[in-house]
Amino acid sequence: MFQLENIDKTVVATLAENDHLFGAVVLFNTLIANGFSGTYVIGTRKKCNIPIPLFREIENYQLNCKQSRVPKLVILEVDTHFHFANYKPYFLNQLLDTLPNCQLVTYLDPDICFAAPWQWIEECVLVGPVVAGDVNWCMPQCHPTRSVWRGLLHDAGYDCNNILNIYFNSGMLALTRKDRGILDYWIVLLKKYGSLTNRLDVKGEIGSWMKGGRWDPTLAPDQDTLNMALMAWPGELCTFGPDFMGFMAGSLGAAHAVGFGKPWKRRYCFEALKGNAPRPVDKLFWLNASSPLSPYSKMRVRWNKFLLRVLSLLSRFYSK
Repeated sequence: MFQLENIDKTVVATLAENDHLFGAVVLFNTLIANGFSGTYVIGTRKKCNIPIPLFREIENYQLNCKQSRVPKLVILEVDTHFHFANYKPYFLNQLLDTLPNCQLVTYLDPDICFAAPWQWIEECVLVGPVVAGDVNWCMPQCHPTRSVWRGLLHDAGYDCNNILNIYFNSGMLALTRKDRGILDYWIVLLKKYGSLTNRLDVKGEIGSWMKGGRWDPTLAPDQDTLNMALMAWPGELCTFGPDFMGFMAGSLGAAHAVGFGKPWKRRYCFEALKGNAPRPVDKLFWLNASSPLSPYSKMRVRWNKFLLRVLSLLSRFYSK
């Protein structure tokens, strides 16, 4: 639909397949709601596997893009045997290679809802690559895993240039073209060490195939090798805490629905009975599920917004 050489200087990318494509579309809606005006790229294995109603919604939006000044939406077919979690640095490198105008690229997982002014990220990335703390964020410099990582970095020919105390989530990485070298660090380490514990070409939800424990140096191949790359990176970094992804109270910026409870298939009443209140990411998802793209019926969106309001009220009296 668009010539790649005409893509904007600012690009946000995600990788999605199956029902995660619905999350990818709502993520786009949340970006637009917060001032994003660049190009949004969804990488997927086969365009023909996109559900027909969702494909038509995307196609209609793309046609409107050609007639008005709104953020562009591009679908790219990705040919890889890797699990998408492990393909992220390769995908960002591919985009920078094929999009000559792109000066700022951000990867966001499709189960994220953006909640901060986009201009904030554009300012932060001028400092250095931008990352945010994971749900299991506390990993001090003297943690035994970091000691192992320092040894692996040395064996790979890298120095440890950053003393870090936060373990970062790989669901978000923003960088400028001048800092794309960090992707090379990530790819080298992923190739060399990523499959020590878990295969890179596994299938399905991450939680269903991840085997081992924190004693394994690459328990989460994509995330652990990213954290190793951040330790080795010789330049400046711009780091958020776990609050940015909604893992604790603070300045919510990119609410992340980690694990099996994705907003588009979460059983909210069942969760309420267990004492689990609706999460910020659930509210953001359904708040932004109808504009500018509408992947769901108006009735479904209205029902879920109403249900979340009721369950949020009840959670004040009944919750864990």
